[in-house]
Amino acid sequence: APTYRIAPAMDWTRPSAGKVYAQSIGAPSIYLHESKPNGEAVRTMLNAGEIPQAGVLITYYSKDKPEGEVTLAILDDEGTEIKIFRSKNPEDVEAADSFSDATVPAEAGMNRFLWNMRYPNAAKIPAGGFTPGGALGPLAPVGSYQVRLSLEDQVQTQQFELIKDPRITASQDDLDEQFGLLLRIRNKITETHDGMTRLQVIRRQVDEWMSRGVAKGAPEALSDSAGSVKDKLALVEGELVQIKSTEYDRISQPARLNAKLAELTSVVASADAAPTKQSYYVFDDLSARVDVQLAALQEVVDTDLARFIDLVHELEVPAISPEAGP
Repeated sequence: APTYRIAPAMDWTRPSAGKVYAQSIGAPSIYLHESKPNGEAVRTMLNAGEIPQAGVLITYYSKDKPEGEVTLAILDDEGTEIKIFRSKNPEDVEAADSFSDATVPAEAGMNRFLWNMRYPNAAKIPAGGFTPGGALGPLAPVGSYQVRLSLEDQVQTQQFELIKDPRITASQDDLDEQFGLLLRIRNKITETHDGMTRLQVIRRQVDEWMSRGVAKGAPEALSDSAGSVKDKLALVEGELVQIKSTEYDRISQPARLNAKLAELTSVVASADAAPTKQSYYVFDDLSARVDVQLAALQEVVDTDLARFIDLVHELEVPAISPEAGP
């Protein structure tokens, strides 16, 4: 059915289970937060009425319980895939994903799935470092969309509309401009986190080669070369991501570039309106600073890491050393 595109209320991440004493900022209602086996988050209100979840409600019927995988793909009006959801092996279950179903239900009879109207989130950092909540994907803009259901050998597609909230005065151009900037910010966060992933992979491999070199009795030159690589990687890492901080420790461990980009997301998405000029200025500044660090990372790969690899080959460090300690 046509669905009003209404921005979600201000919220914050909460524990994945138990009794919660505030539904959102300014809404002190109590509810129980539980998670179903398929990852779906369920709220049971204790002292207030139920509020319909914001999003596109999709219902479908299967006479028997499907044996194979069921997928639901959200497409834009041109047929480009926005996001795909599966009944098996879900992508990532996120508490911050606006209580959208994490997996597609696949039962006999009527099934229901709620799309929270969001594009995919920014890429996460696989290990170490704080991935801020502002890395959520932006809300889809007003317009026409498609949903494609794949159930065993059957594929069905339906169109639906996201309708503008009648209470807002922003024009369609304003909303499109807002979506465009939010998508650019999300992509830059992904680029930043992809750089961090690459950095971590390089550092892990350097450590592994060092361990095998030590077992072989490698000279000090190998240790010095590895130390140079790791020191320069640490400088880049320290600018891109705050690896020591938690979400609530911003004074002793200040936010780094990825968190600043994420905070900009919350500013631009705080109202249905065109972004301010200042938002563009901040984004351009942060993006340029990220590019400097990613260029520094590439320089380490092209110079210091290349020298380390040459030294490993020269010293004939074995690929596997059974004598190496844990």
